[in-house]
Amino acid sequence: PYTDRDGNYVTTGSPVAWTAGYWPGMMWLMYNETKKECFKIAAEKQEKILIFLKKYTQNPLTKPIRPLRIL
Repeated sequence: PYTDRDGNYVTTGSPVAWTAGYWPGMMWLMYNETKKECFKIAAEKQEKILIFLKKYTQNPLTKPIRPLRIL
């Protein structure tokens, strides 16, 4: 959940909103405490998804951008 630009409380939102980083962050904390590879793997997988989404999204609250075509 987050608060949008107009101050409305939103319970579902963009997969690239700041809250999307919460889960991988928790996985990194669990890995640091336990050194269990399952937490490291989960964190890395989520980070790859977030990096992909960030690359193809101009703003978490707007539609994805299209790649520019240079003629």
